[in-house]
Amino acid sequence: MVDDGFDEGQETAVLLSGGLDSAVLVAHEAQRAWVRPLYVATGLAWERTELGVVASLLASGALGARVRSLARLGSSKRHQLHGSSDARSK
Repeated sequence: MVDDGFDEGQETAVLLSGGLDSAVLVAHEAQRAWVRPLYVATGLAWERTELGVVASLLASGALGARVRSLARLGSSKRHQLHGSSDARSK
């Protein structure tokens, strides 16, 4: 048996925005482990476009055969824009 460095039991999570850097990282990691791509949504205007690119990349198979389905995480844009109540009270 040839050892290609792939560990069937290992899974790596990688943030995937649809940009070149994150796409290359997903493809690189998929050479050695299963990859779970993550997308963090915060409600910004360009997210629909990013998600379209991400969907196209995943559907194309260009990132490798060991890439699992996209996991979407959410965050509150309001909290990021306004900060915590402690910051506003100072």
